[in-house]
Amino acid sequence: MVSDFAQRYADTYGVEPEQTIAEGKDIVDSLFDRGFDTDWVNGESRESFRRVSIKENGMEKYVAEHSDNFDHRTGEIRMPSEHASLWMCEILGQISDGAWENYWGSRDSPSTDYDAWKWYYNLEVVVDDDIDRVVITEEPPSRDMDISGRLTQYAPQIGRMAFILTAFDEDVTEEDVQNILDDFDTALNEA
Repeated sequence: MVSDFAQRYADTYGVEPEQTIAEGKDIVDSLFDRGFDTDWVNGESRESFRRVSIKENGMEKYVAEHSDNFDHRTGEIRMPSEHASLWMCEILGQISDGAWENYWGSRDSPSTDYDAWKWYYNLEVVVDDDIDRVVITEEPPSRDMDISGRLTQYAPQIGRMAFILTAFDEDVTEEDVQNILDDFDTALNEA
């Protein structure tokens, strides 16, 4: 029997729950066997359903179905599918986390602009597999986000990001995760 929350995730992401859970457990075991800390992900976690949705339907469809639009578009962020998966499934959630957005704020108000995270959410996400890096069209509120440093502080977070990336390559490495995160820091500094 599938739990209520697993069924909600299956409905949200349009995937079959039992198969998704079984495949997720196999991926977690494989990542664990290769040395990843997988404490923050399991077959019934939201990431498992996101991963299968991306794998089965593609990143462009995932973006179209799951992009939030708050107030207005602040610009465009263009990137390959693998990058988009981490942007949509991990990075945006971390940016909107109170600890991060309160810390970074904006250039005008570093510690009191509690809505700075909305700038990132309002970027139009464009999946472009003809490029190999992240391109942001507008100047961000903060260039020094240190996405790479902040998202690799905790080993289970690296495992969770690797889990998402297995939608594209089940042999993903920690270096693959690191390179993608570094690409985001480079793009923010170049915007």
